[in-house]
Amino acid sequence: AWFGHYTYYLLFPVVASFAVWILITFFFPEHAHGGAGGEVDYVAIGMALFITTWVVYYKTTWEEQSLAISYKWGTNGYEDVQKDRTAFVGDEDGSKTTRNFVDNKEVLFYPSWKRSLWQTASAIVIFLFIVVVVSVNLLMFFELRKTRIVEILATNMDPDHPQGITSFAYMMYALLVPAFTIPFHAVAWRLNDNENYRTDVEYEDALITKHLVFQIFNNYIALFFIAFAKKP
Repeated sequence: AWFGHYTYYLLFPVVASFAVWILITFFFPEHAHGGAGGEVDYVAIGMALFITTWVVYYKTTWEEQSLAISYKWGTNGYEDVQKDRTAFVGDEDGSKTTRNFVDNKEVLFYPSWKRSLWQTASAIVIFLFIVVVVSVNLLMFFELRKTRIVEILATNMDPDHPQGITSFAYMMYALLVPAFTIPFHAVAWRLNDNENYRTDVEYEDALITKHLVFQIFNNYIALFFIAFAKKP
């Protein structure tokens, strides 16, 4: 539901950006370089205001639609009545159970400060993974860049001319993404288990957050280097 809503509303900035590109390319080419001459770039300001307004509008419509869907599917308030996960365990060092303040029944107990310690440890592990990913990508990128320069000097070709060896090397560069994703996937599950969440929703939310933070760097750091620093 969210992906369909998001995809539909992306049409608005896509159409607006395409319209601006048509206007600048065919009717107002003097604005192609923005405020390069020191003048105010009203096109960029207008697009920034449009995108800001679109973000607020998109967020508001999704909140309304998600609430309607939750009522339609009967999931409204589901998180408040969840049962404990079968893998959830009580505190090993203290009292494993406590009394529910609603019905006075015994329930498993796990102190929040212990979970916070595990969450801090998870954050450190994820940070180390990100450091490794960025370092390896950076090292490989500069090695490929050096190879590209050597090819250009050796063949006396135009820098924009495609080079077979370097192009293949950049394709291999993309394999770093699954190479890091596979071990992180196993580590993320282990870290999440150690945090000992009570409900499935809490468990899945924490797991998704770990993957999201890591994959932002793992999936896009190589593209960032290639897009902004590829040419020698």
